[in-house]
Amino acid sequence: MFNASYRQLARAYAESAQKNAMLRSPPYLDGMIAATAWVIAGRPPGESEKPRYEAGTPELDAWLSGWERGKALEPGATDLRPAN
Repeated sequence: MFNASYRQLARAYAESAQKNAMLRSPPYLDGMIAATAWVIAGRPPGESEKPRYEAGTPELDAWLSGWERGKALEPGATDLRPAN
């Protein structure tokens, strides 16, 4: 999977976005952070994080909603990538 620093950047982005937004559940934020990290990493095929929630649960619904939100991050977000 991609570098852990992508996840750190994604968490900082999500926390920043939460300051002026409606509070979200932990599963929603987990999904958003996972997708945001994936976008920042350049959307590598086959390397997206899988949800850890069971099908048919509100937690999975929340995670998937967060995933969709994180996935919608602007393509310019790849400028946030850590320097190697």
